[in-house]
Amino acid sequence: MNEPTDLLGEPLVLPAVKLTPRQRVALEHIRRRQPVTNDELGAALHSFRRGQGGRGHDRDLRCEWCRTEGAQMGRRLRALALVQWKRNAGWTLVGYQAPASRSERRLPDTDDHGFPIGF
Repeated sequence: MNEPTDLLGEPLVLPAVKLTPRQRVALEHIRRRQPVTNDELGAALHSFRRGQGGRGHDRDLRCEWCRTEGAQMGRRLRALALVQWKRNAGWTLVGYQAPASRSERRLPDTDDHGFPIGF
């Protein structure tokens, strides 16, 4: 089995924490799709449960319990210091940085006149 990797393809180093299969599924879902809302996380957990032979639904569907179950799992993973809640975004891995906005991106190199090189 391949080792999990971070966003840059480096091996993901997790603290020595024992996770249940559901917690591993939730953490992997957050890692692949971050930021993740409570609804999305709950739907992923319901899909996992359905795959295990239990009651659930597809990942793309939402039920009245998705938000509650996603929030509970997110809080548990936060207690283990694996994820964090970002306001107006959702659950992310600890240390995740959102891509820079346009205003924060580096401007192209310019020559002495202030025009882009080759202009």
